[in-house]
Amino acid sequence: MSGNESAAVKPKAKRSYMFPITIISISFFLYYILFMRRQFIRSDQRLPFFWDRSLNKTLKQYVDILPSKYTMFLTGAYESGKSRHLYNFSTDLLRKQRLVINFDATKFSTSETFLEHALIAIRKSLIDIRPYLTSSVLKEIAPSSIGRAHFTPVGLDPSLLGVYNNLAHSLKSIVDDDGNVQSTGVHNFFESLDSYRESLKPVLFIHGGDYLYNSPLFEIVRSIMTRKNQYQNYIPVVIELRDSSILFDFEECNILNKMRVSTAGDLNETALDILIRSKLFTSFEIRRISSQIGSQGGPLAHVLEDLKFDTKIEKAIENEIKAIETKVLDVLRNNVSNYKSSTVTTKLCKGNGHAFIAERNDLVMFKPLFKHGFLYVDEMLHTHVANKAVLRAICAR
Repeated sequence: MSGNESAAVKPKAKRSYMFPITIISISFFLYYILFMRRQFIRSDQRLPFFWDRSLNKTLKQYVDILPSKYTMFLTGAYESGKSRHLYNFSTDLLRKQRLVINFDATKFSTSETFLEHALIAIRKSLIDIRPYLTSSVLKEIAPSSIGRAHFTPVGLDPSLLGVYNNLAHSLKSIVDDDGNVQSTGVHNFFESLDSYRESLKPVLFIHGGDYLYNSPLFEIVRSIMTRKNQYQNYIPVVIELRDSSILFDFEECNILNKMRVSTAGDLNETALDILIRSKLFTSFEIRRISSQIGSQGGPLAHVLEDLKFDTKIEKAIENEIKAIETKVLDVLRNNVSNYKSSTVTTKLCKGNGHAFIAERNDLVMFKPLFKHGFLYVDEMLHTHVANKAVLRAICAR
């Protein structure tokens, strides 16, 4: 074979190799476009609840240490699952035969409505625990009763009527006939709960405790809680706060050391991975949401609802950011210029949403943001912004 013929064969052989490689590459690309990208079918389930392992461990340790010498406050951003965590934790405690009373302070507008909802909460807690109580426990608590009830509350097992009467009797003494709050009644209620420390091991959860902040009732409860370490008290009390700025008032009264603060955080990497594997989000969507807003449960749920209506991810994120910014600016609308020029704003923006504010008076004008959970404080009384969208709204010039 001549040299010219050999040179002609080499390019031809090279082309013969390139052709099938090109065909295979194009085939893989088309397969990905036509099939792999269509493979994602979004689940129609709601965003699930995720246990905050650190918070859960803290709560378990707190309710198991008796006597309980301090009160626990639960803080965190808005829609971070604080209250829901307590309700789910209540179910775990019920299985351990512990009486869990959930008071929802967001439903209290007057002393009378407090009494009404508190009685309902006590009845519900007794109904919930009944399936888990053994015959020996029922035998132990059955004789305890103050007077006789004219009727048995709907759904309540008669064997628990004595407990209900005792707690209801002491609870009713908190509010007198004129609607005034009596401190002795609050003391009596905790003493009644304490009388069941061996049989029912009561736990008290107060949701939205900051709603009671300006009422006489909160002052009485605060007084009792701050004296917990002065005597043996076997009732663990967890108070969930949306407005965590009230903790600064406890600091000024030099009683913060008699309490504990725990914070509900964002969803961790494990939780986000579960959302992807559950086909609620793609990995790309999670990355986009995390970078633009954060991994907070509430905003994730809002974006998910938009995506279920075939909204594009960028548009769904934009909708949520606009909704957050509108709420924040609505809160700030009466004093925007002062907010923007505040040293607190400067510190938060420079600190990427985190700052320690030594001068508490500087935070007074930010009270509305705390009330809505756009700002919150942790156990070290450091101030944090709820998420990246809130931070942008605060820092925008």
